[in-house]
Amino acid sequence: MQGQNPIPGNSGWQVTSQIEQSDIGPAGQFVNGKRVYFTTANGHSGSVFVPLGQYSVDNVRNLINTAADILDAVGNLTSGS
Repeated sequence: MQGQNPIPGNSGWQVTSQIEQSDIGPAGQFVNGKRVYFTTANGHSGSVFVPLGQYSVDNVRNLINTAADILDAVGNLTSGS
């Protein structure tokens, strides 16, 4: 896929958009960050929230790799699995 280098064994994915957003942290405080949206190679869509202080290419890649694997695993569940 263009613009990414997924780790072998992980779901392929592509970032589709990102926006600035606030979320609520563990202590109930507002945290400014980026909401990064992506679509996996299997067609499942998801997003990750990244606080601004943790917003880097490597961190976003790691977060999306984890989320994409879970999305694809859950998205492929059937009543027999």
